[in-house]
Amino acid sequence: MHFDGIIIRDITLDDLADLANVYALSYIKTKANKCEFEYDYTIDSLHHIAMGLWIKEFKDTQNNSNTQFLKGAYNKSALTGFIHYGSKISLQKKNRGESHVHGLYVHPDGWAEGIVSALFNTAKDDLAAKGYQKMSLLTDSDMIFMRDFYKNKGRAEGRQYYSAAHASRFIEYNFDLGN
Repeated sequence: MHFDGIIIRDITLDDLADLANVYALSYIKTKANKCEFEYDYTIDSLHHIAMGLWIKEFKDTQNNSNTQFLKGAYNKSALTGFIHYGSKISLQKKNRGESHVHGLYVHPDGWAEGIVSALFNTAKDDLAAKGYQKMSLLTDSDMIFMRDFYKNKGRAEGRQYYSAAHASRFIEYNFDLGN
């Protein structure tokens, strides 16, 4: 898929180092804006952590290729963002027809370049084409720009969750996929 010079395609094993870099830079930039910033990560340490995390997620998407998806946004052949989405899985059961965006990360240099919209719309269209009826996602309550993005997509804020592990409050958004 193409969006204004942005190409969206499946993430490959060769993309994982770049993916970890996008994740690390996005994470540090968003967390640095929080008042209670308590993380002492360097880009190198976070990149190392991200490589381990995303190698596991990549393998999971390969093993569950019909229910989990990992797509990247490429601008001038460089990975500038990615989205991980698929079936919504609860602790008790799979929720048939329900999907979830597990993560959406964009390199800080690309935040105002339409990459978030391209990735979001790709996931939404892909999930609808696969027969899912609903899509949900969580966003950190401190990420005002993302809250505004979802509001502009016509969504009111839903349930709120507090995660002690992340020391953050998350807001849920739900989207009807029209199926």
